[in-house]
Amino acid sequence: VADVRLVNRADEALAGFLLAGPGPAALSSYAGWNTAGNAFGTAAAHLLMARILRLDAERGADIRARAAAHAAFLLQRFADDYLYMAAIRPPLETELRMRGASPFNIPGNLYPEIRVRLAKDVEARTRTLFAQYFEGTSLNLGPAAPAFVLSGFSMHTLVPWFRLFEIDPAVSVTLTSTPAPDSGLPPRVRVFTP
Repeated sequence: VADVRLVNRADEALAGFLLAGPGPAALSSYAGWNTAGNAFGTAAAHLLMARILRLDAERGADIRARAAAHAAFLLQRFADDYLYMAAIRPPLETELRMRGASPFNIPGNLYPEIRVRLAKDVEARTRTLFAQYFEGTSLNLGPAAPAFVLSGFSMHTLVPWFRLFEIDPAVSVTLTSTPAPDSGLPPRVRVFTP
């Protein structure tokens, strides 16, 4: 999915629909960052890699590491494009302007505070996002692929420049090979507000 309706951020309605509807583990790709060209190019490249992953699964190749990278990239895109760019960055930009600072040139005296707060916020919201929409779901890698279930993740967020335009969320995902046993309980209610 190339989320191109808005510039420099995900469309919150579309991202929310994708999370609640098919769920992120059912997607082959997703991107909603920067320009329409960047979002489309990222989604298209990820889609191609997901297709190669499926073909390799059909050939019997060991795809576990690449399946984990695929899931991590999906989580990273939702964390960056949806959580950060659409939900976290806009109020932080407003706050900086109210403090007399530019979000495109954060003063050195504010940068350490902003960097730490931003990283903590992105990581906390990503934990919630993962728990509600990723954890315990099976990746859709085709009928020939092993049943990989998303069971955990780790994340470290960098704010590489003295501006809010971008972050660098490094994400890794843990997979288990079989689905969790059915608890007999109804599915979790998935209500999420970024």
